[in-house]
Amino acid sequence: MSEKEKAQAFAQDMQPVMEKRIHAEDYNNAVKTITFNKHVKTVPLGGVLVDGYINNDSSLSFEFNLDYGDKTSEGSYTFSKELQKKLGNTDKEPAKIESNSAGYSKNTNNRIMNKNGHSNDLNLT
Repeated sequence: MSEKEKAQAFAQDMQPVMEKRIHAEDYNNAVKTITFNKHVKTVPLGGVLVDGYINNDSSLSFEFNLDYGDKTSEGSYTFSKELQKKLGNTDKEPAKIESNSAGYSKNTNNRIMNKNGHSNDLNLT
């Protein structure tokens, strides 16, 4: 199996975990459909980048950075500002999910927060 095929299979296996995170952040019950892009990217440190959007609207986008070593965590993730507004989580603390033992969480304003509480700014424009 090639590295690309391995990444795509891992992303497919992780879809329920990512969907659970998206629904946990949806304070307005706005999510009707979730679409994952078929083309995933691998990152040098052994992760997989998966992106997509909700409700057939590409402006309501998200991106997950999954870790091959952890099949129970959604890793780090970001939501577009439009998606944050739609979900109603712009002023909320990250939702807690019981199965997220790695401690990763999303912070608003297009920042990623890792399990150590360090964050990185992202420019999504």
